[in-house]
Amino acid sequence: MQSTMLRRSQAALLLHGRSCAQAARAFATTSQTGQESEPQATYHVPAGHANSDLSDVACNLSLSRRRDLTLRQDLRVVEDGKSATIADILKGKLVALFGVPDMGKVCQQNAFPDYLNNAAELRKKGIDKIICATVAPYAEMKQWASKLGDDKHEITLVADETGGMTRMLGLDLEPGKDGSGPRSQRYSALIDGGILLKLKVERSLKDVKVSNAEHLMQSMHTLKCGNLDPSDRPGAGETVKAATAL
Repeated sequence: MQSTMLRRSQAALLLHGRSCAQAARAFATTSQTGQESEPQATYHVPAGHANSDLSDVACNLSLSRRRDLTLRQDLRVVEDGKSATIADILKGKLVALFGVPDMGKVCQQNAFPDYLNNAAELRKKGIDKIICATVAPYAEMKQWASKLGDDKHEITLVADETGGMTRMLGLDLEPGKDGSGPRSQRYSALIDGGILLKLKVERSLKDVKVSNAEHLMQSMHTLKCGNLDPSDRPGAGETVKAATAL
């Protein structure tokens, strides 16, 4: 019942240009008469959506809900020049994925170098694969990445040529009238065996604040995944309980 009421509240408010975060606050403060009261400092969302991204940028309660991305066998991308399914690129691996909107200046000078410089630390913490994804032809992406100094091929290039994977994540952007411009939000994702554990989306395409490697490693620490530090392992102090919803 509550879930149905929440969806209705969000849908009505979003029609008036308000975000999911505002919708959730309004739902939590709606009186029994159906009148929206003054918003409170905190609000409640269903337990399954704990820590979901409710920002104006990522207005989608399901963005950070754990789900199996590999179920979409109809979606194909190009990985290292070869056509592949989502399962092909994610199954059996702990993956750090970061999405770049347009391979522009911020992507070239900040986002890609950040993950390249932190590649060794990410692998030390248990990441099996680092993926850079963008909505563009693979040949164009490869040419762009060839200038960024990844001589050891630390980062796997995935071209979402049809934009299907990006749309599945709810992170697609409409290109300009001439087909140019950013095609996706700037984001990062922590994925374990195809299961989306955490997704972070930047408020501005010019920022690399929450989608950087440091924040992804913080998510690994919070979720207790990857190679844990000795102090984080079960038996060191209080028993560690597996995180069930982030």
